[in-house]
Parts: sequence; C-alpha cells; structure tokens
Amino acid sequence: MILEQIYEESTHRLNEVRLLLIMIKSLENDKHPLVSNHAVQLSKGLFFVHLYGAYEHTINTTLDQACRHISSSSCPVREIKPRILSIILDDKFKPLLNPATKKDMWKIKGDLMERSISTEHANLSETIIPTDGKNFRYEQLDSIWKTFCLSTEVLPRMLLRNTIEEIVNNRNAIAHGNESPILIGSRNTTSDLENKLNHMIEVCTHIVMSFEDYLLFQQFRR
Repeated sequence: MILEQIYEESTHRLNEVRLLLIMIKSLENDKHPLVSNHAVQLSKGLFFVHLYGAYEHTINTTLDQACRHISSSSCPVREIKPRILSIILDDKFKPLLNPATKKDMWKIKGDLMERSISTEHANLSETIIPTDGKNFRYEQLDSIWKTFCLSTEVLPRMLLRNTIEEIVNNRNAIAHGNESPILIGSRNTTSDLENKLNHMIEVCTHIVMSFEDYLLFQQFRR
C-alpha cells in the first residue's frame, strides 16, 4: 500500500480524538465531585478543535506523499494530465501576475508552453496545496480533486458535507475567539460527537483510499 503510513497516522490521530470522547463520556457519567459541568462542556467544545486537526493532518500528509510519489515516478511533464500542470508550473505562472514583467510577457508565455510539453520528469512541490488557502471545507476538497484529476467522488456521501461544515465552523469559532468552547460544547451531546467522529473517520478514509488508487493506477498520466 503506497499510503500505508499516511493511513496509519490518520487512524492514530482519529483514535486520539476517540480517547478524548471516551474521557468526556466518563466525566459526564461519573458525575465526579471535582469535575464541574463547565469542564465537561469545555471538553466537548475542544473536541471540535482536536477533530479538525486530525482531518487537516490527513489531507496535508496525503497531498505531500502524493506529490512525492508523482515526482518519483519519472513521468515526463508532457504525459501529465493538464490540470496537474497548474501545480508543476506554478512558479512559471507567478510572473504573469506581476505588472513589472509586462515587457517580457510573451517570452514568459512561450516558456510556459514549451515547459508544458517537456520531456523532463515532472516535479511537484509538496508545499503547494491547490486551494484558496482557507480551511478544508467541501469547496477546498473539490478544488483538490479537480486539480489532481481524481476519478472518485469528492465525498462518499453528501451528508458528510454538512458534518465538515460544522466541524470547521466550530473549530474556527473557538480558535478565533468568537465563541466559548463551553457554549459550543453545551450544544452537543456525546452521541452527537460520536456521530461526527464516525463521519470524519469515513471522510479521512475516503481521502486516503481515493489517492491510494489514484497513485497505484497512475491516474495522473494522460
């Protein structure tokens, strides 16, 4: 399995989130005199931060390894699918956005076209993530899928899109200080949290396995 280590890391991160959920359930059920209800709600709120972190880590490490694998495949640039060239040629596109390079515009365009049919081996930078740089919502996943030309659906079930949206919104609300984790935690039962965790396990598994098949069958080639 090409992405075996990525899958194991993702599973480990998600298992850590499950341990947090088990702790929250234990605190809630035991009614320990030293643990206030606020502490339980606080933990529920921070659950979203932890879960989003595991999800983001899965995406970042999967993309990193995918780029490394394509770069090591010795595939000529001219044989790479056109949309993926937007990553390979990213450094060539940047001068086109700089007004100072206007006098060299046609040379830059010509160089870009020549590079797109080069017999050089494709080299993808692991630092380029083909999104708008915002948190990973459905729209960002869709951009990744389209840029890499994956053949699978972005999500195995569209219901999962709502879960991702909620995870991102709650994580951002806490991280940016817009809402207290206690307030967010009070809006969720432990059953709610378990459902969200199971949904995100499904999402993360789908991401890794979609790229696994993509790399295995070299679907980055034309």
